[in-house]
Amino acid sequence: MKKKMHCELCKKDTLGSQDSLPREAVLIIKREYVTGSLAYPSKKLLTCVSTIEHTIKGASKGDSFGDLFWHAIDALVKKGTNSIGCPEHADEFTAQLIHFYLITRMHFFARAKCQESSTAVKAQRERKKAKLV
Repeated sequence: MKKKMHCELCKKDTLGSQDSLPREAVLIIKREYVTGSLAYPSKKLLTCVSTIEHTIKGASKGDSFGDLFWHAIDALVKKGTNSIGCPEHADEFTAQLIHFYLITRMHFFARAKCQESSTAVKAQRERKKAKLV
């Protein structure tokens, strides 16, 4: 996101400093050397992502897989989250953050469901083969 942001206030809102990190955050400091990673996220950004994560996790416990995306969006609208960025870009930037996080989360959720389904189908075929023998 840093590459796409040109507003200094938005950058300040998302980036923290190494001094503000707790002593236990050695792994975050190590990530500084990974290309494309956000080295020092701000507390405001972490709070926003944490709120999004808990809301999506709560919404994804339902049984209806087809409506999961809409349930997560409805839950986020009801609960809300803090805005990230300057007053001029906050709505757009927060929406982009939620969109990116939600799409990424749905991708991995769908992938896990497909793997579960694939395993169940394979097990069913093996049981059927065992009955034929």
